[in-house]
Order: sequence, then C-alpha cells, then structure tokens
Amino acid sequence: MLHIHSFLKERLARIKICDNVGEWSESLLGTSAGTSLGPLLFIMHVHDVPEIIAPKFADDMVAIAVGKDVCQIEESLQNGTNQLMQWAEKEGMELNALQTKAMLFGDTVNKVSVKINDKVLDCVTSFKYLGVFLDTQMDFSLQVDYAALKAKRAMARWAL
Repeated sequence: MLHIHSFLKERLARIKICDNVGEWSESLLGTSAGTSLGPLLFIMHVHDVPEIIAPKFADDMVAIAVGKDVCQIEESLQNGTNQLMQWAEKEGMELNALQTKAMLFGDTVNKVSVKINDKVLDCVTSFKYLGVFLDTQMDFSLQVDYAALKAKRAMARWAL
C-alpha cells in the first residue's frame, strides 16, 4: 500500500502536442498515462460497478439486456444506466452521454430509448467497440471491410 500511495502523491504532469510542451502542473486526479500500474488501479476502482455492466474493459463498459420484448430490454438498460449513474456520482466520476451509444441487436425496425441525465442516447446500427465493428445483425461485414481496407493501405505503403 505504501508503494501505491507513493505512486499517487506529489505528481507533476504536462501536455505535449507535436514539438510544443506545456508547463508542469500538479496532477491531483487519476494516474499518469503510460504507466503499468495506472490501468490496474483503474480496474480496481471500477470493480464494483452495477452487475448489469459487463464486460468491463478499462473505461469501456457495456450494459447488456437480453429479451424478446423491446420494452423490457429498454427498461432493463435504463435501470442499469441509472445504477451506473448513481455509482459514478458516488465515485466522483462523470458519464459522457455524447460518447455513450445504444444498439439493439437482431431487430432492424425498433429502437431503444435510454437516457443519461435526461439526454437520450444515440441509438446506432453499428459501432466500433474495442477495435471491432459491431452491427445490429452481427454479420461482421463492416469489420471485414475495415480489415481489408487496413490491409490495402499497409500494402500500398509497403509497395512504395
């Protein structure tokens, strides 16, 4: 515990953009980027998020609800989101509604309406999550197209 305390106290940080380097300032919150211990401490910090939030990967979290009735799924997701908002408030964290999305798999007609602080989340038909493109039909054609495009770009650079 002494090592963690030492790791988190009396830290300075500065921002570097290209060749421009900012002034040093005291870093009071979070952990330093690029450290091995930072992600581990964050995972320890978020271990007690509500059970509906799974999987958890660093600061990318997913609420999953399964059912045949869209209204039931929507209610379950909203309940989970409300629980997460309460948890975040208790932990002094803030949820970013603009970066949070809702997606209904297997249904191309209906949409779910889930809110964070009275802002309705975008209900999307595709989304890149942890580097993988997901779509409502889970056919992975977007992921295949993305991987093929990356391969073509890599080949073009290699050919030069």
